[in-house]
Amino acid sequence: MNFYEYKTLLVNTLQKLNIHNINVANLSIYKNIVQQNPIILFGNGGSASIANHWVTDLSKGISEDTNFKCKAYSLSSNYSLITAIANDIGYEYVYEKQLEYLQCNEGVAIAISSSGNSENIIKGVEKAKELGLFTIGLTGFTGGKVKDLVDLSIHVPCNNYGVVEDIHMMVLHSISQNIRSLYSNKNDIKL
Repeated sequence: MNFYEYKTLLVNTLQKLNIHNINVANLSIYKNIVQQNPIILFGNGGSASIANHWVTDLSKGISEDTNFKCKAYSLSSNYSLITAIANDIGYEYVYEKQLEYLQCNEGVAIAISSSGNSENIIKGVEKAKELGLFTIGLTGFTGGKVKDLVDLSIHVPCNNYGVVEDIHMMVLHSISQNIRSLYSNKNDIKL
């Protein structure tokens, strides 16, 4: 696929996004940050990198030049804990067990999975729901099991991993920037 074909696929896929769900996610994340509830992200492979990247945006990006602070965590970042759980219990439990250890009963859990069918992501979403967290899923392809399991789905209807991951990053970058904007105008926002 050349650049023009990739760009065309990216733009066409962007047109299919459910903007309402992105706006609901944005306000839910903002509300939880204001209430000092944690924002917890997790994913595998490229999606793990997206989770780690977004924690940086939420922690440093939105607080830069403001006093707005966010408790953002990526369960994909602690390699020692991930490998200990994977070795001793099983890789499918790496996110479920971390959520169990954190014992958060408020906040948002964001599962990022292009396929939506990774067993560790599914178990992570199930544990987050059991604990009382609001769950958001960023998926691609058909959305897999995660799309139907989460409280709010942001589904990228495309079978190209690169396009799915690019759009997941775009969605999260737009939410980060909008959160800064909402915070600047917080007296105008009804939550």
